[in-house]
Amino acid sequence: MRTIDIHAHLVPQSLWRAVEAGVPWHGYRHEPGDGLGTVIGGGRRIQFNSPKVRFTPEERLADMDAQGVDVQVISIHTPIFGYHLDAAGGRALAREVNDEIAGMTRQWPRRFAGLATLPVQDVKTAIDELERAVTVLGLKGAELDTVVNGENWDEAKYLPLFKAAESMGAVLFFHPQPQHNFMAERMPPRSESPSWPSPSVHSFGARSARGPIKPFPTSWPREPFVAFCISRNNCPALRSEPESDGSCAGRGLPFSTTASTRAACCRC
Repeated sequence: MRTIDIHAHLVPQSLWRAVEAGVPWHGYRHEPGDGLGTVIGGGRRIQFNSPKVRFTPEERLADMDAQGVDVQVISIHTPIFGYHLDAAGGRALAREVNDEIAGMTRQWPRRFAGLATLPVQDVKTAIDELERAVTVLGLKGAELDTVVNGENWDEAKYLPLFKAAESMGAVLFFHPQPQHNFMAERMPPRSESPSWPSPSVHSFGARSARGPIKPFPTSWPREPFVAFCISRNNCPALRSEPESDGSCAGRGLPFSTTASTRAACCRC
């Protein structure tokens, strides 16, 4: 049985090439300091401490071998989604990152699969890039933040993105961020991990409660069937073993798998 790591982030080599050249990367700039320094952009300071964030694909493969990991599903390091950029800037960032991830999956198809990043600040542009990523680049879906510039996924304007993902068979991997998380600011922690107060689950729950499953029964002939993956969920129901009928305890969600990184995958 193969070991597959679905929670494997990438700081793109294109960013490190920009750092070495002393030029900004899609509006982000590098500041030398402890560890590998700090990347600044979109009102955030992202400090890189682990040497692994600069790994080349070859170094990543060696690290995977050392850990006994057969396959990694590569996705962008979350603080550099670039949702603060305008549509054109977001598209440029996403295309560059997605092309790099796709290059890894082409060169090492038995070791890497990929998830795209999308400029979801502009839904049409995001859908176009998702289509390119899945149908042209061969990526499996996309990684998304749990919020978009302060908005949750239960906003009606995001429904076309969910519908597009369904039509392409694309997985959507929701990943929270520890910095500037409006859910963390509005509510006390409710998990054993105070720094991660279940933003993924709250985002997923809000989207489900508002009705992504069947929002417009008169216009959609059937319910969208989208594959969701929720990282750092801190949710006992989603972390529990499946019930005898295969559903998640207490939620009735079709259960797929739970990774050691607390990523729960459900088809909803």
